[in-house]
Amino acid sequence: MKSKLEESLRANGVSFNVYFASRAGTVNTFTVTLRFSDFERLNEILDQVNMAFDKAYWELKKGIPA
Repeated sequence: MKSKLEESLRANGVSFNVYFASRAGTVNTFTVTLRFSDFERLNEILDQVNMAFDKAYWELKKGIPA
């Protein structure tokens, strides 16, 4: 998942850290800290973060037999 963020965010000049925050049953919570200079790009950057998590989730889900 971190590599997916690196592909999209670092290419656009955004630095970040990802932390595993907690686990409750089947729910995992991650914290992503972002550093960037143009606040008007916030929605675009958050979209990239969400898409990277979504893509990583579905790639892992495919590997798990039903």
